[in-house]
Amino acid sequence: MNKKDEIKVVVHLLLEKKKITSLSTAKIDSIVDTLSVLSAPTRDEIRTKISSGDYLIKESIDFSDTDYLIDMIADIINKK
Repeated sequence: MNKKDEIKVVVHLLLEKKKITSLSTAKIDSIVDTLSVLSAPTRDEIRTKISSGDYLIKESIDFSDTDYLIDMIADIINKK
């Protein structure tokens, strides 16, 4: 599995955990594309990229209980 596919799986897990079902595939792909080009991101950078430009995510995601998913995304980005 390539980096984008791995990131997409974790983003879907994050959205599922937060019960966000209204994002389009194009928006999810845009988030994944943005994340996949980062280099050695911090949790805060990943959170910012995931929530940027989408009111629904900004208002509905409290990332405090999803740090492990954010860390998984960082690990994927950093290992590839």
